[in-house]
Formats: sequence, structure tokens, C-alpha cells
Amino acid sequence: MSVAMTLRVDQSLKDQLAKLGELRHTTMNKLINQALLQYVAKETLVVQEELEASLNSLKQYREDDPNFERAIEEAVSAEVSADNDPAQGEITR
Repeated sequence: MSVAMTLRVDQSLKDQLAKLGELRHTTMNKLINQALLQYVAKETLVVQEELEASLNSLKQYREDDPNFERAIEEAVSAEVSADNDPAQGEITR
């Protein structure tokens, strides 16, 4: 099922689409749909790869430090070594 939507493009892009439509014997609508389908398919793969990489990174971190001991040590060390904490004793909003 197709739906109508408004799309704003530069005049030069519209002119190029019209010319390409003439050369390909098709409508601008079909050209835009084909381009959007290709773009969405490509970007979906990119996002999937990024999410998988993030998940693998988290899994590796969990394997390397299952109880988050190193992370806790680093947080405690950062708190202890702070000589001048500008927010200490002050309510911040």
C-alpha cells in the first residue's frame, strides 16, 4: 500500500529527476521510491553493524571484568584523588 507525502527538494534535483525520468521512461515518483529503498536498505545495514559492534564491545568488557571490579576501582580512585571538587557541598540543578 502506498501513501502520499510531501517532499521538498532543490529545484536542480527536481530538474535532474525529471530528465532522468524521461531518459528511463519512468516517473519521478518511481525514481524517488527506488532511491529511498536503496538508501534505507544501506543505512539499515550500517546501523545494524554499529549496534552489533557495540554489543560485542559490551560483551567483551563483561568477560574481561565480570563483576565490574576494575570500573568500581577507577570510580573510587577518581573520587579519592579529586583535590578540588567544585560541586562538593553545593546543590546543583
